[in-house]
Amino acid sequence: SLVAAFRKESNLAIGNLIGSNIFNVLAVLGITSIIHPIEMMNENLFIDYLWMMISVIILGLFIYVFSKKQISRTEGLLLLIFYIVFMFFLF
Repeated sequence: SLVAAFRKESNLAIGNLIGSNIFNVLAVLGITSIIHPIEMMNENLFIDYLWMMISVIILGLFIYVFSKKQISRTEGLLLLIFYIVFMFFLF
């Protein structure tokens, strides 16, 4: 995705990001649970769903409301900061 972004291939970069996320959620979780069942705790799921929904809303606002279907460098920096904050609260 980074190489595609540097080459100004935005469609390829976005497709790679979406595809890798779908694979990570479905295939990796599926294979892992086949090997050993995964226990899910309700409080963990709620917090993860909350972060996920907030990030999707923020991304949607950046793309469709603030920047005319484009993510600016400032918005990219804000997304990176949001991710760092998420990782801080995760651990």
